[in-house]
Amino acid sequence: MPITADTLRRRCAEEMGAAARGFGDASWLRDAFLAVPRDHFAPTRVWWPSPREDGLYSLIDRDERPNAWLKAVYSPGVALITQMDDGLVSPDGAAKGALTSSLSSSGVIIELLRHLAPVPGSRPPARRPASREAARTPDRARRRHLRPSAPA
Repeated sequence: MPITADTLRRRCAEEMGAAARGFGDASWLRDAFLAVPRDHFAPTRVWWPSPREDGLYSLIDRDERPNAWLKAVYSPGVALITQMDDGLVSPDGAAKGALTSSLSSSGVIIELLRHLAPVPGSRPPARRPASREAARTPDRARRRHLRPSAPA
């Protein structure tokens, strides 16, 4: 049987359903996970998060290794590296650098959503004005955020 995104998504959901930190009793979350194809939102090229013996991170390219890429995207406990050294390392092959961005693992996303427990019709909180945020920060940061604006 060929490997498909749908098959891997179902397998990932089964693994997360059996995990203590998985879907729990939130069947809506499992349904949402199965309905939204994660692979549609993953970059074409990602690095595997564990370095090889030579210290380089292996690049997984969807166009060159589609099955390996799909398996990586649907690995519930794996955050895939999407950027190194703030984008200075080009995703052209195995590489080494500071890991500066990743695609969160499915398991982490599910756990966060389960704890958030959104209800139909709920909306994220509105952004607070900078002055309110600054009131919650240390003095040095507050001074930087509350500089008076130039006269008009």
